[in-house]
Amino acid sequence: LLGAANGIIDVAQNAQAVVVERAYGRPIISAFHAFFSLGGLLASLVGGALIALDVDVRLALGGAGLAGIVLALVARPGLLRSSIAAAHKTDAPRAPWTTRVVILAVLAFVLLLSEGVAYDWSTVHLHDSLHASKATAAWAFGSFSVMMTLVRLLADRVVARIGAAAYVQRAAIVGAVGLLGASLAPNAVIAIIAWGVFGIGLAGCVPQFFSAAGNIDPAVSGTYLARVTGTGYLGLLAGPAIIGILTHWVPLTTAFAVPIAGCVAAGLLDQPRDQLAGGL
Repeated sequence: LLGAANGIIDVAQNAQAVVVERAYGRPIISAFHAFFSLGGLLASLVGGALIALDVDVRLALGGAGLAGIVLALVARPGLLRSSIAAAHKTDAPRAPWTTRVVILAVLAFVLLLSEGVAYDWSTVHLHDSLHASKATAAWAFGSFSVMMTLVRLLADRVVARIGAAAYVQRAAIVGAVGLLGASLAPNAVIAIIAWGVFGIGLAGCVPQFFSAAGNIDPAVSGTYLARVTGTGYLGLLAGPAIIGILTHWVPLTTAFAVPIAGCVAAGLLDQPRDQLAGGL
């Protein structure tokens, strides 16, 4: 239920980001996603501190939920009105599943699956596979989140220079190299660095899919964005579960072959440039 609600919220957030980006006139959606990564980093730091203070987990999670409600109510008056609402009119055109939408949805599924693996399994990897302490293991996700945040703050300018398709192709391969390095790492220090490289690779990819989906057809942009975002978050939820199932038969580092293969496939895909054109 939490994952489903989070997916619904993210569709709305990305719809708003597309509206702002369209008005801004150049790629900026990755910068919005940087604050998502920053939230993950702060959560790991605050969560670690609360664990060290032996705070009841129910109090910690309840406090986080309450903070989210308050922030949403504070932010609401500043949101922009969107033409996306036009997609809900009775005379709005039907939104077909075009080749472009399918490609964007598949790419979002594959790379968000990989991202989900980092969220749920990076610390487990260090603790169980490399026998790091819990405090040290937390730095795996911390490293991933730091690099995701930093790269997302810079990715928009790179995309504006080389194009979204070229960026995704190169960045996905960097992500594959990073996760492969983590899988083969002989100690915690190298693994933490490798998880950071994994974050560098994944950081700017998914925002490009959301931006492209929201700009395919302004009349039905909400529908297309929901399809791509929804499919992507299905991957985010499925990724950790797939790895968990595989660990019943193979070591965790071997199970990482699934997201590694996904990143390689995304990087090697002969992606026409117009599929990821933001339409700005």
